[in-house]
Amino acid sequence: MKVIYILPKINDGGGIGDLFAEIRALRKFHLEMDVTIVSLETAFSMRRMLDARALGIRLIVAPQKDTLQMLLPNADLVVISYWNHPLLTDFLIWWSLQLFQIPLVLNVLVNGLTLPQVLPEWVVQCASGILYTHPDTMREQKEESLPDMLLFTQPFVSLPEIENRPKRDFSGNFVAFYAGSLNRFKRLPALFDLHDGIKLPNGSIEYWGAGEDPETINRLNKLEFGQYRGFSKNIYADFSNNHLLLNPQSHLSYGSNDKIRVECAWMGIPCLVLKESHIAAYVESGLNGIVATDEKEYVEKLRQIAMDPKDWKLLSESTYNHIRETYKLKELAESTIDFYRKVCVVGSRTIEDNSLLPMTSLAQVLSGMGNWAERLKLHPDKLSALEIQYALQCEGGLIHYANMGADDSELLNLIDQLFRLLEKR
Repeated sequence: MKVIYILPKINDGGGIGDLFAEIRALRKFHLEMDVTIVSLETAFSMRRMLDARALGIRLIVAPQKDTLQMLLPNADLVVISYWNHPLLTDFLIWWSLQLFQIPLVLNVLVNGLTLPQVLPEWVVQCASGILYTHPDTMREQKEESLPDMLLFTQPFVSLPEIENRPKRDFSGNFVAFYAGSLNRFKRLPALFDLHDGIKLPNGSIEYWGAGEDPETINRLNKLEFGQYRGFSKNIYADFSNNHLLLNPQSHLSYGSNDKIRVECAWMGIPCLVLKESHIAAYVESGLNGIVATDEKEYVEKLRQIAMDPKDWKLLSESTYNHIRETYKLKELAESTIDFYRKVCVVGSRTIEDNSLLPMTSLAQVLSGMGNWAERLKLHPDKLSALEIQYALQCEGGLIHYANMGADDSELLNLIDQLFRLLEKR
């Protein structure tokens, strides 16, 4: 099967790591794949480029449209690693107008519900099939717009052979750690302040991750409690002696971070999350982690587990067993292989009415805002400051679209209006 995977960019984020894990698994379980990866942005990670070469994958960076015009017809299947990125939006509009007779699959890497990463209906109509990794992703879609082929799945994760029960104990310090994107829009905005207010006897907090903006870097340099450890290139070496994964997110956070949860659970490391976050859909308190109802209980639960070796050991062993019962890589790979083959049989799917395509920059970015779009245009004063900041500044937001070369006066005017509203507050 000739498969072309398309991503907005190749960096140290979760998208490319998930993709490499998927390709390894599909090949392991007997799908012969000729793979090309296309990155739409010009910047890329050299480390990821070398990983691609080691896997025998062709990697094309920022191709022109005429290059894509020649490349795509040779594929049996095109798979889009989707989130609301302006270059992906541009590609999907172009794809729709070209009427390629090739099946396209959306692999939805965000939960598809939160500002500004709502899965637009017109994007859904481009797809012959959709892979989604959060149970609520398709909740807002109109049934008549959905393709016939849908598969709820888990992220592909490369898991080492760890067959013994965790042997860690509390002979040393209890180590709680945050691991994931340090982008302020993918974590709890008050993450560092929340942890700075906690004093753990014989315990410590570590921060691991990339994606820091200047504001986050400045805050990391002023931690009262905890240590920034940088980006982990081998989590099984870096985290194996740690005790608790801290993964608090707000209800607006659009990344599920489910990959790191699976990897840590494989080592017997449970996680602590907030009920309002989308990651809580994967966690059952007392079984594979702890769900706190709010920030106050989050602090209480963290202190409690840090001071009780017996409770931690029970939860660690339960987490270790639970992930082995629920995460079956062979079944995941075989269901995905079967899904891809069925999508190829179904064939291509096109948008019948091109008027549905958002042709201006403002229409494109607002299509990823879901039910926030009307309020942003008509009643922005009714949005919280955090919602306005998400709409403006996070990946897939208004400024991201404007910075990608958009000369759209309506978009620029809306950005200015929202900034003036924030200044008044």
